[in-house]
Amino acid sequence: MEKQPTYIETYGALTPPESNPGVGWLTRLIVNLFLGGKDCWAARAGNPQEAPLIDMVAKLCPKMGIQTPPELIIYTSQQPNAASITGGKVVVSEKLLSIMTPEEVESVMGHELAHHRHGLRDTVAIYGGVIAGDYAYQKTLSPKLTRLIDGVKNARAKMALYIAKPVMEFLGFVGLINLYQQKIEYESDRESGLVTGHPEVMADALNALGDYGNKMHQQERLERRARMSDAEKVVTDTVEKIEPKWVRRILRNPFEVLGSHPPIKLRVEALKAQEAQMHPDKATLPDASVIR
Repeated sequence: MEKQPTYIETYGALTPPESNPGVGWLTRLIVNLFLGGKDCWAARAGNPQEAPLIDMVAKLCPKMGIQTPPELIIYTSQQPNAASITGGKVVVSEKLLSIMTPEEVESVMGHELAHHRHGLRDTVAIYGGVIAGDYAYQKTLSPKLTRLIDGVKNARAKMALYIAKPVMEFLGFVGLINLYQQKIEYESDRESGLVTGHPEVMADALNALGDYGNKMHQQERLERRARMSDAEKVVTDTVEKIEPKWVRRILRNPFEVLGSHPPIKLRVEALKAQEAQMHPDKATLPDASVIR
């Protein structure tokens, strides 16, 4: 299928304003620190390149039961990303607009608006679950583990277990939180498919993110290889030949298994199933990109 023009190819390149005092310090901090962004500004209704994005969000909000459209923030970054952040704001990177079609951007906005609509519910569920889970753990399993460690005779082993116990407790709770957040991502994908009417477009948007990530990873690999000696290249080639793909994926993204976002391939498969359910008359569906 012929590649459709991206949002920026359709509406033109975005130019940051010279000054934008309307963006608060907390928003700038989140964009700079957590999203790796640089300049950020509120989308301008009078700007022909940004107005379609504002209209897109405004049309989606009534379909999702959102009365007041959230503030829309655009930021510059080398990474394509969009997020719903504190203060009722939705942020989107200029890079994302440069790799996705307007239809794909609309699906991503639907996904982020779902986060925006359920933000309070999800926050209460996550932190309520952590508090309840911690209370249950401290009352049941934790004392048993402490008695088990106390019974270890080897002093070094006992010290290592005492150090490992809080670390494993922390990782366990992070894993549980991220599992719930993965559930939220699947729900937001599904809601985006419902409001736009075409889950396959959201699948295409995710594939665009995956393809871009693979391209950047390959470019970084070539740059690292250019700095290697001949001996280092031989060792690297040997490791890549015997290294299982699942190990390679975890090394690229250690949080993929219990991260806050499910693997793109699984999200695409869920969206394809939703597309088939919503449009059973369609003969074929687009294949997911190969995520290595």
